[in-house]
Amino acid sequence: MIQKKRLAAQDAAGTATLFPSNASAVDHATAEFPFQLHSAVPSEASRNSNALDSATTPTVGGSAASAHQLSMFNLVFAMQPSNGQREVDAMYTHVISKVTAALKYEQLKRGYIRREAELILSIKDDAQCKPSDHAYGEELMTRILAESTLAKCLSEIYSSITTTSSAHVVVNASVDLSLHIPDYRHGLQAGLTSGLGCHPAHSPHSRAAAPLSPTSDATLIALDAREYPILRPYHALLLLHDPEEVLKELPLDPLPLLVELIQVVTPTQCLEQLQTMLDCSLSQLYRLAAHLVHWQKAKIIDVISMRNVYVVSPDAPLDKLPCLIEDFQTRFPQLDLPSVLADLSIPRPYSVIVPQKELRTLYLEILTYLLRHNLVHQLHMYIYLMIPYSVSKNASARGNGNHPPEIMPIAGPTALVIPDPANATEQQRDWIDQVACEQPAAIASLFLRLVPYFSGKCHVEEIVFRENLTRLVQQLLKGSSYHP
Repeated sequence: MIQKKRLAAQDAAGTATLFPSNASAVDHATAEFPFQLHSAVPSEASRNSNALDSATTPTVGGSAASAHQLSMFNLVFAMQPSNGQREVDAMYTHVISKVTAALKYEQLKRGYIRREAELILSIKDDAQCKPSDHAYGEELMTRILAESTLAKCLSEIYSSITTTSSAHVVVNASVDLSLHIPDYRHGLQAGLTSGLGCHPAHSPHSRAAAPLSPTSDATLIALDAREYPILRPYHALLLLHDPEEVLKELPLDPLPLLVELIQVVTPTQCLEQLQTMLDCSLSQLYRLAAHLVHWQKAKIIDVISMRNVYVVSPDAPLDKLPCLIEDFQTRFPQLDLPSVLADLSIPRPYSVIVPQKELRTLYLEILTYLLRHNLVHQLHMYIYLMIPYSVSKNASARGNGNHPPEIMPIAGPTALVIPDPANATEQQRDWIDQVACEQPAAIASLFLRLVPYFSGKCHVEEIVFRENLTRLVQQLLKGSSYHP
């Protein structure tokens, strides 16, 4: 999470190495010590293994050397990656280098690694003096985890990273350390299918981006850039956990503005309203929102409303449905989850399923729960430009009757769709101008101003934001034919 405390340690990334996790390659002396000792700079070839090791060589001079001297220590992460080298690199970048820097700092400052290593070895020696039995190994590990703060810290990191891809620990009651491995697959999906505005490649004022190779470096950069949807003032922030739970997981010294945001945010308020409430700049609020999204504590949505259309998400976690049904029954005992999802299987305004006005607050809470657990998503309205047949028939009659390849006929001779009005041909431009001439002057001017967006790639809310339109114009746009 956001940290005010900075690690004063040297950067440990240059001293990390990768090597196969082969027990026979470790000599007896270092095998007795769980943090193996050596230092090297990684080569590209060495980064192709399935095990990760971050090593440091602290240099302590003067009188501090006698108290804190340790030739070197080695932090080992043995992995079986399912996503190839990308997963290994992500673990190295987001977890190993940070943990190593924190441990190196504590060793240089307080001799922490040496003290903990001696404690672990003394516990092991003491256990070897006792009669051995079948529970020797389990009892030894339990005692080490109970008495060694280093062992407990590494255990918590392992458990958290393997279950939730995030971890928050305090090293030696001194260094507040937060770790997180971004889920690039989830990020790509969020960037392309969330419906939050236009993707840059789909903007009516930009050229289409070239496809990226799945194995290229540009792909990783693009995935990183698309990990979160573009933030807009009309967006809302939805916490993925109750505010109390999120506050408990904050570091010891969080930003007061972040704490206040978590306490007051609701999905019925847009970011622009939150900015006024918190008395901060929109850019500050964007950073805090992106921070919460990065740490998987929140998600970006459109402001929830009874007028919006919500349907069951095609990516709903059906494997978790039994647990969610039980949790839903605990929170909303008067309703059951399957019935609510059945009501949302048909696209229609959310207000339709609310039986009474007095229950609107309850149903907004239910909608928040459904969005939080990815059970439903919002359908947005997209506008396509359709040229009436009466406008295009004269031009077609003068030709051979065939439509250009960029023109899509809809329902025979009724209308034609122009897929990309922003890059219309001269003939298509004439048709657009003729359609505008048939409207009153004010509507014709607005139509020509908005026509580049009528390609089915930008939803109405995004168009209204970009062009600073009024609510009346938004209602007029929503009265058009659309394909969600």
